[in-house]
Amino acid sequence: MARIYVMRDDSVIVVSRRRLGWLRNRPVPRSWDTLVEIPPRTGRAPGETTLVFAPPVALGALTAALAPAGIGVAVGGATLIASTYLTPQLRRRLAERRLRRPDNILLRGEKARSAFDHALGLADRVSETWPDLGQLIDADEAAVMLAEALWQTAAVLSRREELDAVLEAAGFDPGTASVETRSQLSAARAARARIDAEFQRREAGLRRAEEAGRDFIREQQMRSAVQAADQTLHSMPPAFLSGPGTALEPASDLAEHTHSVLAAYRELTAGLAAS
Repeated sequence: MARIYVMRDDSVIVVSRRRLGWLRNRPVPRSWDTLVEIPPRTGRAPGETTLVFAPPVALGALTAALAPAGIGVAVGGATLIASTYLTPQLRRRLAERRLRRPDNILLRGEKARSAFDHALGLADRVSETWPDLGQLIDADEAAVMLAEALWQTAAVLSRREELDAVLEAAGFDPGTASVETRSQLSAARAARARIDAEFQRREAGLRRAEEAGRDFIREQQMRSAVQAADQTLHSMPPAFLSGPGTALEPASDLAEHTHSVLAAYRELTAGLAAS
C-alpha cells in the first residue's frame, strides 16, 4: 500500500514517500493508515546519552591506567564537556542531511506549514465520514487517494515557498532593474499566482468531499428518524392519531446527496490524475 510519512518539529514539516526509520517516536493514531505522522521528539534522542558519556568514561579510564588518576579525571571531564556540546551538533547535522534527500518535501515557512496542517485536518475529517458512507466508496482506495492528494498539496506548497523566496529576495525598486530582470520577476509573480490557485483548488476539493459526505450522512439520519417516527405512529390505535402520519422527503433528495458524494470523489481522483 502506498504511504506517505510526515515528520514535524517547531521549524519544519517533512513529507516523504520513504519510511523515516531514523525517528522512533510513536506515530499519531489515525483511522486510515496511508499517512504516518511522526510527532516532534521530546527529550534526548535514543542513544544520545550513550554517545555523550561513553567517550569521556572510556578515555578517562584509559588515561588513568597510563597516568596519575588526577590526569585521568581531568581528561575525562574535558572530554565530557566536548561530547556534551558536539553530540547534539553532530546529530542535527546528520538529521539535516537526511531531510535534504531529493525525495523529501520540506515546508519551512509558517504559512506553508499552517496550510498543510489545514489540508491534513480536512483529510482527517473526510476519513471520518467513510464508516457511514457504506458501499458508496471503497475506504482503502479512498485512503490511498487522500495520501496522494496530501503529497501533491505539499509539493504545491513547497513550490510556492520557493517562489516567495525569489520574490522576497528581489525586493528592490523595479525602476532600477533591467528589462530582463523585470521580465523575470513578472514571470515569477505569474507563476506564484498559478501555484496559489492550484493550492486553492486542491483544498476546495478536499472540502467538497467532506461536505458531500456529511450532507449524505445527515440525510440518511433524517430519513431513519422519520421512518422510525412513522412506524411508531402506525402502530398506535387510530384514536390516538389526530392527523395523517409523517412522510419521507422525496427520494430525489437522497439521490442528490449520493450524486454529490460520488462527484466530489471523482473530482479528487481527476485532480490527482491531471497532476
